[in-house]
Amino acid sequence: MGRSTAMLRHSSIGNLRMPNIKAGQDYAYWLHILKTGKRAHLFPEVLMSCRIHKDSLSRNKFIKAKQQWKIYREIEKIPIVRAIPYFVLYTSQALTH
Repeated sequence: MGRSTAMLRHSSIGNLRMPNIKAGQDYAYWLHILKTGKRAHLFPEVLMSCRIHKDSLSRNKFIKAKQQWKIYREIEKIPIVRAIPYFVLYTSQALTH
C-alpha cells in the first residue's frame, strides 16, 4: 500500500499526528493509526507515480534502516527481542527490492 497516496477521514482518526522524525513519518503514522483498530483498504487502480532522486532519503538504505529501527524501538516501543526479527525481515526485503 502506498502510504503517500492515502486518503483519511479526519473524523475517524481524531487528533493522531505524525511523529517528528527525519524519515519514515508516514510509515510510523500508519502503524499508529492501524494500532487503534482502524482498517486500511486498497484501491485497485494506480493513481500516482513517484520519482526518486539519487540523493533522496528514500534511496539511502542505511538511513532508512536506521529510521526503521528507531520506529520499532522509540516510536512503537517494541522490546528488543521482538524488534530484532522484525528488523531482520525488513532488511531482507529491503535488500531484495
